[in-house]
Amino acid sequence: MEEDKKVNGIHTYMSDMVNAVKEDETTVIKIALEEKNKREKEEMIRKAEGTKTQKILFFVGGLILIIVSIFGAYYFYKKNIERNTPIIVDKNIETYITYESGTTLDVSEIDNSQSTWQKIKSVKDNLYNYINLFFINKKIKDANGLEKNQLIATKDFFSLIKSGAPSDLINSLSDKYALGVYQKDPTAKLANLIILETNDYNSTYVKMLEWEKTILNDLAPIFGINLNDESLTYNFKDVIFKNKEARALYDSNDNLILIYLITNDDKIIITDSEDTLSETMTRLLSKNTK
Repeated sequence: MEEDKKVNGIHTYMSDMVNAVKEDETTVIKIALEEKNKREKEEMIRKAEGTKTQKILFFVGGLILIIVSIFGAYYFYKKNIERNTPIIVDKNIETYITYESGTTLDVSEIDNSQSTWQKIKSVKDNLYNYINLFFINKKIKDANGLEKNQLIATKDFFSLIKSGAPSDLINSLSDKYALGVYQKDPTAKLANLIILETNDYNSTYVKMLEWEKTILNDLAPIFGINLNDESLTYNFKDVIFKNKEARALYDSNDNLILIYLITNDDKIIITDSEDTLSETMTRLLSKNTK
C-alpha cells in the first residue's frame, strides 16, 4: 500500500510539472503572438502615416501647390481686371464733336454687345453738361509682329453688337463714328449717344427706315433698354426737332425710347434723349464753324 501511495505521489508531482510546463508554453506562445500582432499593427500605422521624410515631402509639396494656386488665381484676376478696366485718355482723339472726357475700351476678348455695355456702364459718371466718349479698340499686330491698339471701324462696331442693320446702310457709312453718354443736369437721365457719318442723305434715310425694324434690339444692350417692358412699342413716327425732320420711338406712356435725325452735313445722330440730341447738334455746328 505504501508503494502505491509513493507511485501516486510521484505521478501527481510529475503531472503537475507537465501541466505547469504546458501552461508556461501556452503563456509564452500567447505573449509571442500578442507581440507579433502589436508589431504588425505598429508597422501598418507607420506605413499609413509615412516616414518622416515622406511627411516633409508631402508638406512641402502641398505648400508649393497652394502657393502656385494663389499666384495663378492672382494672375488671372489681374488679367481680368486689365481686360475689363477702361482706360481714361486725354482729349486728343479727333472726332465729330468736342467732348470733356474720352475713355478707351479694349474689346479684343469681347464678342457681344452685352459685355461692351458692361464696360461702358463701369465708367458712366454723374458729371452734368458733360460728354464722355468711348473709343473702342482691339489689339492687332503690325507688319513687324508687334502688338498695338487700333480703333475699330464702323463696320466692326456693327459686327460687335451683332446688328441687323441693312448691309447697304453699313457699307455706306464712313469708318469713323462716335459713341458716348451725356447728362444735362441732375434731373435729366444719363443718355446714350451714337454719331455715324454718311455721304448720301437720301439713300441713307431710306436705309435707316429699314433699320427701324431691328434697331431697338440692336441698341438695347448698349442703351440699357429693357426689351421685356410691356410698354415698349416698335413703331417710329415722324417728328420735327429744331426745324429738322427726325424719327422717334415712344413707349405706350409717351416716354421717348429712341430718336434719330440726319444733319445737313450727313451726320446721323442716334440717342434716347432730346437734351442729348440738342447738345450734340450744337457741338457739331460749333465744330464745323471753327
